[in-house]
Amino acid sequence: MSMSTLNRRLDSYGLRRRNPSQIDEIEVKGIIEKELEGPSSLSGYRAMWHTLRLKYGLCLPRAKVETLLKELDSAGVEERRRHRLKRRIYASSGPNQIWHVDGYDKLKPFGFPVHAAIDGYCRRVLWIKVTPTNNDPAVIAGFFLECVQELQGCPILLRTDPGTDTGTMAIIQCHLRSHHNDELAGDRAHRYGPSTGNQRIECWWSHLTRWINFFKDLSDRGI
Repeated sequence: MSMSTLNRRLDSYGLRRRNPSQIDEIEVKGIIEKELEGPSSLSGYRAMWHTLRLKYGLCLPRAKVETLLKELDSAGVEERRRHRLKRRIYASSGPNQIWHVDGYDKLKPFGFPVHAAIDGYCRRVLWIKVTPTNNDPAVIAGFFLECVQELQGCPILLRTDPGTDTGTMAIIQCHLRSHHNDELAGDRAHRYGPSTGNQRIECWWSHLTRWINFFKDLSDRGI
Protein backbone atom coordinates (compact mmCIF):
# COMPACT_ATOMS: atom_id res chain seq x y z
CA MET A 1 0.00 0.00 0.00
CA SER A 2 1.41 3.38 -0.97
CA MET A 3 1.54 6.33 1.45
CA SER A 4 -1.04 8.23 -0.60
CA THR A 5 -3.46 5.29 -0.37
CA LEU A 6 -2.82 4.97 3.36
CA ASN A 7 -3.46 8.69 3.94
CA ARG A 8 -6.62 8.53 1.84
CA ARG A 9 -7.90 5.56 3.84
CA LEU A 10 -7.12 7.31 7.13
CA ASP A 11 -9.01 10.40 5.96
CA SER A 12 -12.01 8.32 4.87
CA TYR A 13 -12.20 6.65 8.31
CA GLY A 14 -11.60 9.91 10.14
CA LEU A 15 -8.49 8.60 11.88
CA ARG A 16 -5.95 11.07 13.21
CA ARG A 17 -2.87 10.77 15.36
CA ARG A 18 -3.54 11.92 18.91
CA ASN A 19 -2.18 15.37 19.56
CA PRO A 20 -0.73 15.71 23.11
CA SER A 21 -0.83 19.50 22.82
CA GLN A 22 -4.63 19.35 23.00
CA ILE A 23 -4.50 17.88 26.54
CA ASP A 24 -4.96 20.36 29.38
CA GLU A 25 -1.71 20.37 31.37
CA ILE A 26 -3.44 21.75 34.49
CA GLU A 27 -5.90 18.84 34.40
CA VAL A 28 -3.04 16.35 34.01
CA LYS A 29 -1.21 17.90 36.97
CA GLY A 30 -4.33 17.56 39.09
CA ILE A 31 -4.66 13.88 38.17
CA ILE A 32 -0.99 13.18 38.92
CA GLU A 33 -1.27 14.93 42.30
CA LYS A 34 -4.33 12.81 43.10
CA GLU A 35 -2.49 9.62 42.16
CA LEU A 36 0.57 10.62 44.20
CA GLU A 37 -1.64 10.96 47.27
CA GLY A 38 -3.09 7.48 46.73
CA PRO A 39 -2.15 4.21 45.05
CA SER A 40 0.60 5.65 42.82
CA SER A 41 2.58 7.38 45.57
CA LEU A 42 5.66 5.28 44.77
CA SER A 43 5.27 5.27 40.99
CA GLY A 44 8.01 6.39 38.66
CA TYR A 45 7.29 8.20 35.40
CA ARG A 46 6.85 4.96 33.42
CA ALA A 47 4.25 3.60 35.86
CA MET A 48 2.55 7.00 36.04
CA TRP A 49 2.43 7.22 32.23
CA HIS A 50 0.86 3.75 32.17
CA THR A 51 -1.73 4.80 34.80
CA LEU A 52 -2.66 7.93 32.87
CA ARG A 53 -3.08 5.92 29.70
CA LEU A 54 -5.13 3.03 31.10
CA LYS A 55 -7.10 4.67 33.90
CA TYR A 56 -7.77 8.11 32.41
CA GLY A 57 -7.33 7.57 28.68
CA LEU A 58 -4.64 10.26 28.46
CA CYS A 59 -1.89 9.66 25.91
CA LEU A 60 1.12 11.84 26.70
CA PRO A 61 4.78 11.49 25.77
CA ARG A 62 6.75 9.78 28.53
CA ALA A 63 9.18 12.68 28.57
CA LYS A 64 6.30 15.03 29.41
CA VAL A 65 5.12 12.79 32.26
CA GLU A 66 8.70 12.60 33.55
CA THR A 67 8.95 16.41 33.55
CA LEU A 68 5.63 16.82 35.39
CA LEU A 69 6.57 14.19 37.94
CA LYS A 70 9.90 15.93 38.65
CA GLU A 71 7.97 19.15 39.19
CA LEU A 72 5.25 17.66 41.44
CA ASP A 73 7.23 15.00 43.30
CA SER A 74 10.85 16.04 43.22
CA ALA A 75 11.59 14.38 46.58
CA GLY A 76 10.09 11.08 45.41
CA VAL A 77 12.05 11.21 42.14
CA GLU A 78 15.27 11.72 44.10
CA GLU A 79 14.44 8.88 46.51
CA ARG A 80 13.74 6.54 43.61
CA ARG A 81 16.99 7.55 42.00
CA ARG A 82 18.83 6.67 45.23
CA HIS A 83 16.68 3.53 45.75
CA ARG A 84 15.36 4.92 49.03
CA LEU A 85 11.63 4.38 48.78
CA LYS A 86 9.18 4.98 51.58
CA ARG A 87 6.99 1.90 51.59
CA ARG A 88 3.24 2.26 51.91
CA ILE A 89 1.39 0.75 54.86
CA TYR A 90 -1.48 -1.53 53.93
CA ALA A 91 -4.72 -0.56 55.68
CA SER A 92 -8.17 -2.16 55.71
CA SER A 93 -10.96 -1.13 58.07
CA GLY A 94 -12.42 -4.61 58.60
CA PRO A 95 -13.53 -7.95 57.14
CA ASN A 96 -15.07 -7.77 53.65
CA GLN A 97 -13.75 -4.24 53.19
CA ILE A 98 -11.67 -5.42 50.23
CA TRP A 99 -11.22 -8.74 48.46
CA HIS A 100 -8.10 -9.38 46.40
CA VAL A 101 -8.56 -11.74 43.45
CA ASP A 102 -5.95 -13.22 41.12
CA GLY A 103 -4.97 -16.25 39.07
CA TYR A 104 -1.81 -18.35 39.53
CA ASP A 105 -0.22 -19.49 36.28
CA LYS A 106 2.98 -21.14 37.53
CA LEU A 107 1.34 -24.58 37.44
CA LYS A 108 -0.58 -24.00 34.21
CA PRO A 109 2.08 -25.71 32.02
CA PHE A 110 1.42 -28.88 34.05
CA GLY A 111 -2.36 -28.63 33.57
CA PHE A 112 -3.24 -27.04 36.92
CA PRO A 113 -4.48 -23.45 36.49
CA VAL A 114 -5.27 -22.00 39.93
CA HIS A 115 -7.54 -19.13 40.93
CA ALA A 116 -7.99 -17.63 44.39
CA ALA A 117 -9.30 -14.72 46.44
CA ILE A 118 -8.31 -13.44 49.87
CA ASP A 119 -9.79 -10.99 52.37
CA GLY A 120 -7.41 -8.06 52.73
CA TYR A 121 -8.15 -7.52 56.43
CA CYS A 122 -7.93 -10.98 58.00
CA ARG A 123 -6.16 -12.76 55.10
CA ARG A 124 -8.84 -15.41 55.00
CA VAL A 125 -8.67 -17.43 51.78
CA LEU A 126 -12.16 -17.01 50.31
CA TRP A 127 -11.64 -19.55 47.57
CA ILE A 128 -8.81 -21.41 45.92
CA LYS A 129 -9.75 -23.46 42.90
CA VAL A 130 -7.80 -25.75 40.59
CA THR A 131 -9.78 -25.42 37.41
CA PRO A 132 -9.45 -26.38 33.71
CA THR A 133 -9.05 -22.66 32.96
CA ASN A 134 -8.51 -19.50 34.98
CA ASN A 135 -9.01 -17.23 31.95
CA ASP A 136 -12.72 -17.78 31.28
CA PRO A 137 -14.77 -14.82 32.64
CA ALA A 138 -17.78 -17.09 33.23
CA VAL A 139 -15.73 -19.51 35.35
CA ILE A 140 -14.19 -16.73 37.45
CA ALA A 141 -17.59 -15.07 37.92
CA GLY A 142 -18.93 -18.45 39.07
CA PHE A 143 -16.31 -18.63 41.83
CA PHE A 144 -17.25 -15.12 42.94
CA LEU A 145 -20.99 -15.84 42.99
CA GLU A 146 -20.49 -19.08 44.94
CA CYS A 147 -18.52 -17.19 47.58
CA VAL A 148 -21.06 -14.34 47.78
CA GLN A 149 -23.87 -16.88 48.20
CA GLU A 150 -21.95 -18.75 50.89
CA LEU A 151 -21.10 -15.60 52.88
CA GLN A 152 -24.44 -13.92 52.17
CA GLY A 153 -22.75 -10.73 51.03
CA CYS A 154 -20.17 -9.13 48.76
CA PRO A 155 -17.13 -6.99 49.59
CA ILE A 156 -17.21 -3.21 49.67
CA LEU A 157 -14.33 -3.16 47.17
CA LEU A 158 -13.13 -5.84 44.76
CA ARG A 159 -9.50 -5.55 43.63
CA THR A 160 -8.16 -7.38 40.55
CA ASP A 161 -5.42 -7.14 37.96
CA PRO A 162 -6.38 -5.80 34.52
CA GLY A 163 -7.63 -8.58 32.28
CA THR A 164 -10.61 -9.86 30.34
CA ASP A 165 -11.02 -12.80 32.73
CA THR A 166 -12.30 -10.55 35.53
CA GLY A 167 -14.70 -8.43 33.46
CA THR A 168 -17.88 -10.39 34.24
CA MET A 169 -17.02 -10.58 37.93
CA ALA A 170 -16.40 -6.83 38.02
CA ILE A 171 -19.80 -6.13 36.44
CA ILE A 172 -21.54 -8.36 38.99
CA GLN A 173 -19.73 -6.68 41.88
CA CYS A 174 -20.69 -3.18 40.66
CA HIS A 175 -24.31 -4.31 40.18
CA LEU A 176 -24.49 -5.77 43.70
CA ARG A 177 -23.25 -2.45 45.10
CA SER A 178 -25.32 -0.25 42.78
CA HIS A 179 -27.98 0.59 45.39
CA HIS A 180 -25.54 1.67 48.08
CA ASN A 181 -24.76 5.33 48.70
CA ASP A 182 -21.19 5.27 50.07
CA GLU A 183 -18.12 6.46 48.21
CA LEU A 184 -17.39 2.95 46.86
CA ALA A 185 -20.89 2.26 45.55
CA GLY A 186 -21.75 1.36 41.97
CA ASP A 187 -18.94 1.59 39.43
CA ARG A 188 -16.42 2.40 42.17
CA ALA A 189 -16.98 -0.96 43.88
CA HIS A 190 -14.38 -2.59 41.64
CA ARG A 191 -10.83 -1.45 41.01
CA TYR A 192 -8.23 -2.55 38.50
CA GLY A 193 -4.54 -2.18 39.25
CA PRO A 194 -1.11 -3.69 38.61
CA SER A 195 0.02 -6.90 40.28
CA THR A 196 2.51 -4.93 42.38
CA GLY A 197 -0.41 -3.17 44.06
CA ASN A 198 -2.47 -6.33 44.63
CA GLN A 199 -0.45 -6.99 47.76
CA ARG A 200 -2.42 -9.52 49.77
CA ILE A 201 -3.00 -12.11 47.08
CA GLU A 202 0.49 -11.70 45.58
CA CYS A 203 1.99 -12.27 49.04
CA TRP A 204 -0.09 -15.44 49.39
CA TRP A 205 1.13 -16.67 46.00
CA SER A 206 4.72 -16.20 47.16
CA HIS A 207 4.03 -18.39 50.21
CA LEU A 208 2.46 -21.02 47.93
CA THR A 209 5.49 -20.96 45.65
CA ARG A 210 7.84 -21.47 48.58
CA TRP A 211 5.83 -24.48 49.81
CA ILE A 212 5.74 -25.97 46.31
CA ASN A 213 9.53 -25.65 46.06
CA PHE A 214 9.89 -27.12 49.56
CA PHE A 215 7.88 -30.25 48.74
CA LYS A 216 9.58 -30.52 45.35
CA ASP A 217 12.95 -30.52 47.12
CA LEU A 218 11.74 -33.26 49.50
CA SER A 219 10.53 -35.31 46.53
CA ASP A 220 13.83 -34.92 44.72
CA ARG A 221 15.63 -36.18 47.82
CA GLY A 222 13.29 -39.16 48.06
CA ILE A 223 11.78 -38.10 51.40
